[in-house]
Amino acid sequence: MSSSQTIDIYTLSLNLGGSRFAAYYDIVGYTILLYDYFLTIGTEVDLIWPTPRSAGKGLFYATKYSALLDGALLLYLRLAPLGTTPSTCELLYKLSAEMISAGIIVAQFVLAFRTWAVWERNSIVGVSLLCAAPILSCPIGYITYLGLLSVTCKPLSL
Repeated sequence: MSSSQTIDIYTLSLNLGGSRFAAYYDIVGYTILLYDYFLTIGTEVDLIWPTPRSAGKGLFYATKYSALLDGALLLYLRLAPLGTTPSTCELLYKLSAEMISAGIIVAQFVLAFRTWAVWERNSIVGVSLLCAAPILSCPIGYITYLGLLSVTCKPLSL
C-alpha cells in the first residue's frame, strides 16, 4: 500500500468520524427538544390552546414548532443515505438554513412582543421595537444569503 493511499484512508476516517460525532450531537439535541416538547404539551393544551387567536399565539407556535421541523430536517441531512444526490443535499441544506434564519427572526419578534408587554404596551416602546425589527432582522437574512451562495454538495466517492 502506498503512502498516498494511507493518507487518503486516514483523511477519510477522520472525516467520517467527525461526521458521526456531529450526527450524535444532533441526535442528542433533538432528543432533548422532543423531551421538552412532551414535558410541556399538557401545559400548552391547558393554557395556550383555549385562548383566542392573536399575534403572540402565532409567534409562540411559529417558534416552538419550527424548531421541531428544523431539527428533523437537520437529522435527515446528517443521517441521509449515501445515495442522496448533490442537488437534493444542496436543496435540503439551503432550506434548513433558511428555516433556521426565519426561526431566529420570529424569536426576535417574540422577545420584542414580550418586551412591549413588560413595558405595559407603551406606544413609544412599541414603535421603537417595530422600527428596530428590520434593522436587526435584515443582517440575519443577508448573512444567510451570502453563506448559501457558497454551499456545494459533492458525491462521496470511496
